[in-house]
Amino acid sequence: MKVYITRIKNGDRKTLSSQILKYSYRDTYGRNINIAKIHKGEYGKPYYDNNFYYNISHSKNFLCIATDENEIGIDIEESRSVNSNLSKRILAKDEDVIDEDILNNWVIKEAYSKYLGLGLNVDFRDISTSDIMGHENVTNLSTNDYVCFVISKKPSDIKVTYLKEEDLVKAGC
Repeated sequence: MKVYITRIKNGDRKTLSSQILKYSYRDTYGRNINIAKIHKGEYGKPYYDNNFYYNISHSKNFLCIATDENEIGIDIEESRSVNSNLSKRILAKDEDVIDEDILNNWVIKEAYSKYLGLGLNVDFRDISTSDIMGHENVTNLSTNDYVCFVISKKPSDIKVTYLKEEDLVKAGC
């Protein structure tokens, strides 16, 4: 599994998302991706024909993509304080967390729903973070700058590459 992370400075998210997808495919296979072969599942999750599964996430200042040969989900959010009212929208009845963990719960649940191919078409209150952590392959890639979790079908070594926007442009993506 590979994860590519970049800090968004000047570019727009849509263009950078396309660039990071092209970069990651070329880095994995040594050739360009055929964008025409990208399809979307029932809830909009993209997939590619050649066992190249990927998932893209972005927040205000960060963009990331996770790639693997199996289903995968990733979410990234800039580290910040969140309003405790958010807990009412995302915490399951059996979850009781301190304010500092609300953002972690949100990111884990979003990565999980993206892994399932549901995106945001799910009520996070129906998902227990402890169930996810107990049954799925969850990897925490968080730093002081962002909270990031990856959920995959099976355990895998993860290679994380940090890119600059300029790297994507220089690579001709």
